[in-house]
Amino acid sequence: MFEKPKKKQAKGAEVPLWMATFADMMSLMMCFFVLLFAQAKMDEAKYESVIGSLRQAFGGVQFITPRDESQKGLEAGIVSGTGHNSMPTQQVRTVEKVVSTTAGEDLYKKLKEGLKEDIEAGRVILERNRDQVIVRFPEHVSFPSGSARLVSGATELIRRVVGLIDAESQQVTVAGHTDNIPLRGGGGFSSNWDLSAARAVSVAERVLEVGSIRDSQLIVSGFGSSRPLVDNSTREQRARNRRVEIIVAYRQDMLSEDGGLPVLESTDINAELEVETAPADDPEANGLWDALAREEQPGH
Repeated sequence: MFEKPKKKQAKGAEVPLWMATFADMMSLMMCFFVLLFAQAKMDEAKYESVIGSLRQAFGGVQFITPRDESQKGLEAGIVSGTGHNSMPTQQVRTVEKVVSTTAGEDLYKKLKEGLKEDIEAGRVILERNRDQVIVRFPEHVSFPSGSARLVSGATELIRRVVGLIDAESQQVTVAGHTDNIPLRGGGGFSSNWDLSAARAVSVAERVLEVGSIRDSQLIVSGFGSSRPLVDNSTREQRARNRRVEIIVAYRQDMLSEDGGLPVLESTDINAELEVETAPADDPEANGLWDALAREEQPGH
């Protein structure tokens, strides 16, 4: 009888014995580095609480003093909001918005009480928007027509205003404005731009004389007729546009490109006001302030 041929058993690929040990070691190393990464992540709630407290203490100014060279990179990331564990940009803006709004409200109330008689007499107009408090001097109480020399009494008025401004960490701008009527010959000014800048300089010099505002904080701008409050179609409206303003800002981006920040409060009855939304209505603000409140509670 014939025997059936035996089937040849397929042999698998030969694997060196050391590969088993190597694969096991690589798996352990991967688990080890995953564990290190998990432990290296910071507690975001505590981090946001610390950064929020620092920004509130410094009035929204993004500054942290470096302790040593090894900390500069980390602190630069924290200050600029670009670090791996930095506070989210939107929450930074929410904190700064709340801080700047509160500071602006306090200054507006202080000026409104201290300049009550001047406001009632029409010598000063106050306005407050999201990031600025504006003190406006109409032309008839500050300069003669076509001149950059202050009228009698204007210097004392400026000193009263500046004496009420606590501008230790703020930026102050003196801005001159005119109407759109071209200057006639004489007066020593070539254009409305020239006149508005000269008037701003005259007011800025009086501001610095008071001594509470440093020259490094001061910006002087002449806008000519480029930023009217109202249309220049009538004599009364042109008179409103001829003015000098002292602007106290609580954030670096205080001057928008078109000067069109919405007005929240004003002593001018003709001003168009916008209803201010309370910070509590902002869901992102709620989350941040709730986190700060939880950190301040005992046992947290």
